[in-house]
Amino acid sequence: MKNKRNRIFETMLAHPQHGLFWFDAHTSRLQKSVKLVGLRPVPDSAFMAIQQMSFTTETRVKMSWDGEHLFITKNPIEPLPETYYSDGVHVETARWNRAPAEAKYASPMYAKMRTTRPTGVFENILIDYKNNVTEGSFTNIFGMWGNTVKTPKSQCLKGIMRGRVLTWLKAKKVPVELCKISESELKAADEIWLTNSLRGIVPVKKWGSWQRKK
Repeated sequence: MKNKRNRIFETMLAHPQHGLFWFDAHTSRLQKSVKLVGLRPVPDSAFMAIQQMSFTTETRVKMSWDGEHLFITKNPIEPLPETYYSDGVHVETARWNRAPAEAKYASPMYAKMRTTRPTGVFENILIDYKNNVTEGSFTNIFGMWGNTVKTPKSQCLKGIMRGRVLTWLKAKKVPVELCKISESELKAADEIWLTNSLRGIVPVKKWGSWQRKK
């Protein structure tokens, strides 16, 4: 019987001049996801078609692997409104214990969250059944309390942009904690950010009763 999590995927940003961003990191994580769900590894030769692609505009490239075939799609990506970066976005809560959390696999839950979000809501912050924050449906989550930054340590996908942000914070000697963060604790943060390798760093403006400080 085929594993019900039978399709692993990765999405990457591609640029006309710069090509694929963080290709090695994405393919490495794809292979890690494959191992976690018990699928056959992707042959290295299968990635060659992606490396040979050319792009005329900023593009979202998606790799999907079902254990036998690597499916590749590419679509132009529309930039987010500038106000999303300057003012922040609205988010809502969703309850989901995603497992294995470090694998990126297809699930009907993603489509359900995407299609049921009210107009104007950008993302869902995922809360597990112990009321701990884990991640967003397509982002990682950071909070800031004074000068200290915290992000969930476990039960989340180790995002490519998340890793780059952690490296940058370390270089800048910003105090960082990788730890459990409860829903109530995150709602006491001074700032909340979302990170994603296609969208960069996006601040949260409103989450229920929580609002970003001016």
